[in-house]
Amino acid sequence: MFSCANPLPPGGGPKDTIPPEIINSSLKNGSLQVSVQSIQLEFSEYIDRNKVAAGLFITPSIPFETHWSGKELDIQFEKPFEKNTTYALTVGTDFTDYAGNKPVNAFTLLFSTGSVLDSGKISGQLFGQLAQDCYVFLYAADSANPTTTQPTYKTQIGSNGQFTISALPYGKYKMFAIKDEWKNNLYDIGIDAFGIPSTQVECFKDSIVQYLINIRTPKDTVTPLIYSVRNTSKGIIEVQCSEELDSLSIHKDFFMLYAKSVQKTVSKDSSTIKPTAAYRNPVSAQSILIEYDTNVIATSIIFQMQKDSLLPKDRFGNKLSDSSGFRECAINPKAEVKTPSIINISMKDSIIGFPLLGSIECISSAYIDPDNFARATLLTRGNKTIPVEITNNTGTAISIKPSSALENDTWYSLSISSTTLKDSKGTPFKDTVLRYRFKTQDTRLLGSIQGILQDQAGTGPYIISLRKADKTIAASINIEKKGPFQFTAIPSGNYTLEAFEDKDQSGTYTYGDILPYVFAERFIIGAKTGSVSVKQRWSVDGIIIELPLP
Repeated sequence: MFSCANPLPPGGGPKDTIPPEIINSSLKNGSLQVSVQSIQLEFSEYIDRNKVAAGLFITPSIPFETHWSGKELDIQFEKPFEKNTTYALTVGTDFTDYAGNKPVNAFTLLFSTGSVLDSGKISGQLFGQLAQDCYVFLYAADSANPTTTQPTYKTQIGSNGQFTISALPYGKYKMFAIKDEWKNNLYDIGIDAFGIPSTQVECFKDSIVQYLINIRTPKDTVTPLIYSVRNTSKGIIEVQCSEELDSLSIHKDFFMLYAKSVQKTVSKDSSTIKPTAAYRNPVSAQSILIEYDTNVIATSIIFQMQKDSLLPKDRFGNKLSDSSGFRECAINPKAEVKTPSIINISMKDSIIGFPLLGSIECISSAYIDPDNFARATLLTRGNKTIPVEITNNTGTAISIKPSSALENDTWYSLSISSTTLKDSKGTPFKDTVLRYRFKTQDTRLLGSIQGILQDQAGTGPYIISLRKADKTIAASINIEKKGPFQFTAIPSGNYTLEAFEDKDQSGTYTYGDILPYVFAERFIIGAKTGSVSVKQRWSVDGIIIELPLP
């Protein structure tokens, strides 16, 4: 009567770093002919009881209540078990002890109400920054819809990303990895991150298949909208949108502008203005800047989007929409022409170790014509001019890359004279000259990695990447078919090799989809040798990357 409702451990002593675990169960794992009405679980230490209850589930589903006594959890079932059925009682990994330590793996207790325990088993591993605390949903029916149907079986992955679902009947299943944010045992579109296996999931009698799943961010199905249109400076219209847009999906031909005078309608008395450029605002990813001739005289401008299938899109492919049809924005007669400028450049002066085929990225406040920019750019080694390639990526993002590999361990100079630069309206850039000196990397101090990519099922092409310890990609290569691969000029350090079959030839990994159900592309993270250590002047040979069978 006088004990605490949620007792805490005594304070003091060294910091607790030991993860909690279940050390005892009133029912032995694998028990048969079970007819109990309750099961008791004992934890190794005091834990957050509410989080344990939230992550406690049994499949097939049966209602239950929970009661606590110290470190012991009493689970009382509210109805009898089904006859001749195998059950899996699982405690997920969401809970922590009072030092914040989480369990390494989910706990699963298997038992049967009949004389046979289903012995099928499926295991796997989840990858990705959002993989932690995800659930794996398993359905017996191929037609299962996880947005409306709760899973027949499920488990929660541990902190190491691994999972196992046991006591399964043999046969085929549909599997989803779901970050069940609302804990409703359903997939909520736009809320839950998810992952799809790369092949049909099947439980075999004599073997256990390991399924690898990459977790992607929640799927955005919301159409981006236009919030407002305003004149920000002479010759520039800003279109403010509800979310970030894909800069590569924006083009001047997608928009129409009309000059309007006082008391005149759009349809009869307005003149068409052809945009000279359109691009994502380099300082605000949620807005579009549209440039037009500064000589246009009007009291207001009418903005309208073209009814075209190639309209601007967000990062998930949802097309920009404007339900108003057209919008009118007033023109400030006193507005001045805004002087464009280079607002950012990836190069730092006097850097050492620049890649021999590296690129330099420049960001402008306004549209830049690549030919114009090429005339303003000069790369030299001493008195010799080095040819460069100029690429306009998004209208305001320019890449400068040497036409051929630079010399090893050599100083170069780059200058960009903005006095010759003009935006699409003919407005000169801010009068300045940017100068940078840099030294190329000494490739004699770099290492290399070479090996063989093996794949018994695919035909390619493949993309292989080196991931550094900080999780960033150090280098990527494309190979058309399985076989030898090589990374050259790699700085010393430890790397993880990743590879996938780019089956749709998109150049990026395809995660698959839930509705409709589409398998992900096959991938592997880590070679057979594990982490690869690269040292100066050394070549690491004999690396084997083997993609899993479908």
